[in-house]
Amino acid sequence: MAPAVLHRELTIDFSLSASSLGGLTSLYFYSYTAMQIPTGLLADRFGPRRLLTVGLASTALSSAFFALAQDLFWAGIARFLIGGSVAIAFVTTLKLSSHWLPQKRYAFAAGLLLVAGMTGAVFAGFPLHTASLIFGWRDVTMASALLAALMAGMVFWYVRDDPTEKGFKSYSLEDPGKPQ
Repeated sequence: MAPAVLHRELTIDFSLSASSLGGLTSLYFYSYTAMQIPTGLLADRFGPRRLLTVGLASTALSSAFFALAQDLFWAGIARFLIGGSVAIAFVTTLKLSSHWLPQKRYAFAAGLLLVAGMTGAVFAGFPLHTASLIFGWRDVTMASALLAALMAGMVFWYVRDDPTEKGFKSYSLEDPGKPQ
């Protein structure tokens, strides 16, 4: 969940100063950044589908943990775990794109993924804030945890690492030096 949108609620529940709120928010980005390279290595080793399923399940658990946190310490740990878990989604989706799309479409897919993420971040603010006023930030955060768990199940059941698993052509072996 977005601490910037929920700043009033978090400040009251955890008795936060502005700098404490900033610190809580930054924990997400520290782990998100730190997980980029390890996630790539793990996706190469275990496959993006399996890793994305684990990442979404971890996001669900971490979000639920955040919703249940009673003090800044545990909220901070939860935010750190959420950031690391969410990082997995970006990298594994890029990995899936490299198998499912022709090389000439990869840059477009990467850009589309970034635009989707940023658009969600920009436009989720108002509905998230409104829902938190109606239901409370903890219930809204728990709902997002349930959504992440549902997505983990969907990825596990429907996503495949490579199109050959569904009888389609794979693009993973295209020559990267060959112009498209």
